[in-house]
Amino acid sequence: MLGWSDAGRFRAGAAADRVLEFDRPGGTLEGFPQPTASRLLRPTGLAFDADGNLYVADTGYNRVLRFDRP
Repeated sequence: MLGWSDAGRFRAGAAADRVLEFDRPGGTLEGFPQPTASRLLRPTGLAFDADGNLYVADTGYNRVLRFDRP
């Protein structure tokens, strides 16, 4: 997933300000990298709050991540 701080200035080919990695293993976590703020494993949902913050349900790593509005 790629993210830009200012969607109004986005242009095709523009470098992203944020990059999130998604891994989708089979039934086991063995051999997969440790979780980081930018590495997600089997994400299953996302939501925005009224302030524009993004929440991602990261099922594989059993957590919910919050990404502040740029």
